[in-house]
Amino acid sequence: MSYRRELSIFAALFRQQKPVDDLAEEIRAHLEMEEQENLESGMPPDEAHYAALRRFGNVTLAQEMSREMWGWNSLETLWQDLRYGLRMLLKNPGFTMAAVLTLALGIGANTAIFSVVRAVVFRPLPFRDPWRLMLVIDHNLSAGFPKFSSSLANVLDWKAQGRSFEDLAVFAEGNVNLAGRGEPERLSALRVSSNLLPLLGVQPVLGRGFLPGEDQPGAGRVALISHGLWQRRFGSDPSIVGQSVQLDGRSATIVGVLPGGTQMETTLDCFASGPKLDLMVPLAADLSRPDRGNRFLTTVGRLKQGVTLRTAQVDMDVITSRLEKAYPRYNAGWGATVSPLHGVIVGDLRQPLLVLFGAVGFVLLIACTNVTGLLLARAASRRTEIAIRTAIGAGRLRLFRQLMTESLALAGLGGLLGLCMAEGATRLLARLQDLQLPRQAAISVDYQVLTVSLAVTLVVGFLFGLAPALMCSEGNRVGILSEALKEGGRSSGESRQGNRIRSALVVSQIALALSLLVGVGLLLRSYWRLLQVNPGFRPEGVATVEISLSGARYAKDTAQVEFVEELLRKVSALPGVTSAAVSDGLPLEGGGEWLFTVVGQTYAPGREPLAGYRVVTTGYLATMGIPVLEGRGFTDRDTRESPRVMLLNQTLARHLWAGPGETTQAVGQQIQLFGRDAPYRVIGVVADVKRRGLDQDAGREMYFLYDQMPQGWIDLAGCRPGTPGDPTSHDGRGGGCLGFSAAVPVADAGSLRRFGAGAR
Repeated sequence: MSYRRELSIFAALFRQQKPVDDLAEEIRAHLEMEEQENLESGMPPDEAHYAALRRFGNVTLAQEMSREMWGWNSLETLWQDLRYGLRMLLKNPGFTMAAVLTLALGIGANTAIFSVVRAVVFRPLPFRDPWRLMLVIDHNLSAGFPKFSSSLANVLDWKAQGRSFEDLAVFAEGNVNLAGRGEPERLSALRVSSNLLPLLGVQPVLGRGFLPGEDQPGAGRVALISHGLWQRRFGSDPSIVGQSVQLDGRSATIVGVLPGGTQMETTLDCFASGPKLDLMVPLAADLSRPDRGNRFLTTVGRLKQGVTLRTAQVDMDVITSRLEKAYPRYNAGWGATVSPLHGVIVGDLRQPLLVLFGAVGFVLLIACTNVTGLLLARAASRRTEIAIRTAIGAGRLRLFRQLMTESLALAGLGGLLGLCMAEGATRLLARLQDLQLPRQAAISVDYQVLTVSLAVTLVVGFLFGLAPALMCSEGNRVGILSEALKEGGRSSGESRQGNRIRSALVVSQIALALSLLVGVGLLLRSYWRLLQVNPGFRPEGVATVEISLSGARYAKDTAQVEFVEELLRKVSALPGVTSAAVSDGLPLEGGGEWLFTVVGQTYAPGREPLAGYRVVTTGYLATMGIPVLEGRGFTDRDTRESPRVMLLNQTLARHLWAGPGETTQAVGQQIQLFGRDAPYRVIGVVADVKRRGLDQDAGREMYFLYDQMPQGWIDLAGCRPGTPGDPTSHDGRGGGCLGFSAAVPVADAGSLRRFGAGAR
C-alpha cells in the first residue's frame, strides 16, 4: 500500500502558499484571456471584464473546490484550530500554567510508576521461552518452613523420575575473594551446575560456558565473569578468556564472559545474594555421595512443551511422596512447590506496585477534574465569543472540534512536561539502592512507555475537555444565542447545565480524594504498626561490617578463632566503643537451619526437629541487647576446650519443654546436632529475635559459641556509649545496642564490605 498521496497532502499543509498562489495565478490568467477575447470582439473594457467573470463563474467557489480536491480541508481546519487554541492559551498564561502543571504532575507520576511496574512486574525474563522456566522450592509446613532449599540427592531423583521437565539445574549463592590484576575484592558468586546456562538459554558473549563434568570434584577450576565485572575490573579486555585469577587463594581460569545489556544483567543479578552477580563457578558437588539432608540448592527447571504448571505440580507431588516413603529420615513432611521463575523473582512486590499504580491513577483522575473545573470557569468568560462564532455560521460540530483541539493542545503540553518529569524520576528510581527492587536498573522510559504516555495524554485531553466542549457547543440553541449576545446576559438553561456539570465534578473529586485518603490512612496505620513491632534487639546507633575469612590462610578453625580474638581486641580498644561482638549473621537476615534431637527422646524417622541457628561470641547478647530469660549467657569460661554449650530462644524452648507460665525446663537439657559427635548442653534461654523480617514470627533459633563452632563468614558489630541500653554485664543480662561508629583496622581480613550506619 502506497502512502505517497497522504504524505504529499501532509507536506503540502506546511508549504500550501505556493499551490494557492499558483491557483490564483492560473485563474487570473484565464480571466485575462477571456477578457481579451471579449475586447477583441468589440466589448467595452468594463463589460468585457464582467462578462469574463460571469462566464468563469464564482472564483471563490472554484478555489474552494480545488482545495477540496487537494485534500487540505480537514488538515487545514485542524491546523487552524490548533494555532487558534495555542493563541488562546498564550493569552491566558495564568490559566495555562496552572492547567499544564496539574496535568504534568498526574501524567508524570503515572508514567514514572508505569515504568517501574513494567520493568519489575510486566517485562518478561530475557531468557529463551521464559514462561516455561520454573523454580522448584522445598517446603515443610509442619516444621514451619513454607520455602526452603533443596538437597542435591533429591534434585537428582526429581530429574530421574519426573516427566514434566526437560531439564533441572541447580545453583547456590555465595561469595569469593578475587585477587590478581588489581586490589583484592570480595565478589558475589553463584556455584552452578554445568547445565544452568543452557537451560536458561544464555550464551556467553566471549568464550564458552561450563562443560559437562566441570561441576564435579577434581575438575579444573574455571569461572565465568559477568559483563559488568569484565568492563570494571578487566577494562573490557577481549583476551581475558584463558587468563588465570585467584579465587579464594586458588588459581582459576576464566573461560567466558556472561552477556551484557541492562535486561540480562539485572535479571541475572536476581539470582545472587549480593546486589550484583559478579561471576559463576562450577558447583563441584560429588554426585556419587550426595547428602540428602544438606539442603542448600535452588532448583530451576524448564517445562516440556505442552506441560502446564498444574501438571508439573501434580507430578512433583507424586515424586516427593515417593521420596518421603523411601527416605523418611530426611524427607518426612517435605514437599515441593513448582512456581514460575518470573513470579518468584518479583516476589511479594507485585501487589504493592499495582496498588501504587492504581493510586497514581486516582491522582491523574483528580488532576483531570481540577483541569475540567478550570476549563468550565474559563468557558463562562468565552460565551460571547462562542455566540458570535455561532451567529456567523459555525455549527455545533465545528465548535466542539475547536474546543476539543484546545483541550488536546493543553493535554499535549502537560504530557510533554510530565514526560520530562517522568524521565528524571525514573533515573532517580533506578539509582536508589534502598528500594532493592528486582531488575531495578532496568527502569527506564523506552518506546513502549512513550506509547503508553501518549495514549494517556490523548485520553486525558479528551476526558477533561469533553464537558466544557459539550457545554459551549450548546451555544447555538434557540434563545441562548440572543441572551449571550446581550451585555451581561446569562441563560438560565446554561446556568443549570453548568451547575450540574460542576456539581458532578465536585462529587467525583471528593470521592476520589476520599478513596486516596482512606488508602493513605490504612498505609500509614500499617507502617505505624510495623514500627511498633519489637524486633527483639535494639538497633539504635547501628554500624556493621561483613568480613570473610577464606583461602588457605584461614582454612583451619584455629586461624579463624585467633583472627576473631585479635579483631575484637582491636575494636574494643577503639575510642568510644564499649562493646563488640561477632556472629555469622545479623537479625532480620535469615540464616541456616539445623536438624537435631533431644538426648533421651525418641523420634520417628524424618520427624526430627529443625531450627535456625546463630554462631556468636561471648559479648553478642550484651552488644545486641538481647536479654537472657533463664539460666545464663555465654561467658569467658566457655572456651574451645570446655564442654559444648548452647542457648535457645524462647519459642524453641517452649516447643521442646513447655513449662508453667513464662518458664521452661530447657536449662540443663542436652541436644544432639546431626553431623556432630558430641551433644550440646543448654545453659540458657534468651528472648525471641525477629529472624527473617518484622512481618514474620521469630521462629525457632539456637545459639552456639564461636570458639566451639568457627565460621568463615562473619559480621562484626559494636556498641558506642550514650545510646540506650549500654551493656552493663558480660552474661547477657544487660541491655545493649548494635553498631559502632569508628572504622575497623583489620587490613588482614579476607575482605570487608558494607560498612555504615543502620541495621541490615
